[in-house]
Amino acid sequence: MSVKAAATEVLKKAQSPLHAKVIADQIIAAGLWISDGKTPEATVSASLYLDIKNNGDKSAFIKVAPQTFALRDSFFKSNDVVATPPPSSVNFAYSFTECAQKVLEEFGEHTGA
Repeated sequence: MSVKAAATEVLKKAQSPLHAKVIADQIIAAGLWISDGKTPEATVSASLYLDIKNNGDKSAFIKVAPQTFALRDSFFKSNDVVATPPPSSVNFAYSFTECAQKVLEEFGEHTGA
């Protein structure tokens, strides 16, 4: 099973946002996915982040905090009022991996002077 499919199952069961480490621990414990890497939570986080980046509003996932994800459908209220994600904070903390990704996205194509 793919990381995204396994994460979907775990997040459906949880019915609330979960940190990538919790998602990784639960999908491995349930036997939904096997990781040979030393940091399976980084693989989960990267997979879900890339899905969000590549699919935008069509992604099944939404990032609600650093390395914390929810299913888009369960994050938004089911009534007619559309809930909005929490506003970003000036003091928002990014992980090293998230910072590196943002730097590469912004400056990765620049070849220098």
